[in-house]
Amino acid sequence: MPNPILYDPLPIGRIGVVRRTEEVVLAHDFSAFGFMAEEFIAHAVTEIAIPASAPESSVISSMPAMLRRRFRLIDDSAELHSVQRVLAPICEELEIVFEPSRNQLKFPPRMDGKIRSEFACLHENLIRMALGFNHKVQVSLKPDHVIRRLRSLRQTLRDPAGRFIVAQIEALLGSYVTLEIPTLSVGQGPPAELISVFDRLLNDEHYLSLCEASSGLSLPKTRNAALSRMREMIRFCIASSPIGSSWNIAVRLVNAWKGIELPTADELAGIVVPRNLPLIVDTYPARQAALKCWMTSDCTMMPCDRSGNPIDVDVDWLPPLKSMKLAESGACGVTLGTAGELKGALELMVKRIETPRRSADRRKKRR
Repeated sequence: MPNPILYDPLPIGRIGVVRRTEEVVLAHDFSAFGFMAEEFIAHAVTEIAIPASAPESSVISSMPAMLRRRFRLIDDSAELHSVQRVLAPICEELEIVFEPSRNQLKFPPRMDGKIRSEFACLHENLIRMALGFNHKVQVSLKPDHVIRRLRSLRQTLRDPAGRFIVAQIEALLGSYVTLEIPTLSVGQGPPAELISVFDRLLNDEHYLSLCEASSGLSLPKTRNAALSRMREMIRFCIASSPIGSSWNIAVRLVNAWKGIELPTADELAGIVVPRNLPLIVDTYPARQAALKCWMTSDCTMMPCDRSGNPIDVDVDWLPPLKSMKLAESGACGVTLGTAGELKGALELMVKRIETPRRSADRRKKRR
């Protein structure tokens, strides 16, 4: 049985300067998409699920064949509709509108930034859980981090219906327990080589047995047997000569459902029913490795939107700052870097823009 994971974008904040006006602009860059996909595969993910509504779905057809066949499109229209229905009381109180045509939330202009961020967290992670539940894919989030933000949002709300819904979602995430599981850790090597090694790995009977055993982690009654079986299969995989030279034994954290009964509201019945809840995995190592590869690549020259198209060709973009890193506290984004390094990069950009202008002025005076 495969262990598909729901793809999460890796938005990277970029700063640029408009050539004609010298205005400073900010943008979200998604050009790390390929590196993120490679890292998922290198971390022994047999399949990556991408929602049909996600802009990245249009990029799959242009991928190399070896990479393309590791992706699966899933129809998320039912989950999007269900989540909007569940969160309707909260949206009504906070005057938030969902635009189906753009698949985006529209917030009131004067809404407090903290409340905006907390609701976006609720909306994003509820969709994630619904997709994981209905399509049997692993999802990436940090339950403790999300619960803290939901609790803060619940204290802001005044409508009892909205508060009750948020409380139920907190209870859902609180029903998870953290597990340490044995897994394979990829060695060093070029991404293309790692994908090739992984391709051979998928044909190894012991690795396929490992993937099948991992599916038992989601059920409390089969969890201990699944862990025992996974340890055994890991040893066989490492002993296999085509695999052992590139892969090592590692321990990773996953969050699995405790198996307790959840008191669910009628509004949540379409999402949370007495079935298996999805495994929650920590994708921080994969994100960190993808960011590192991206920072040393040519992809940083021209930021792209989530569809793979250049954001703006009339802007000179600052190169990635060395102090740039993944955001803390379970956030999915990336920090821009330190203020001092950012200041220095902007000053260099200004000099680069002013030098041709001064040269042109001197030529005019000579004439």
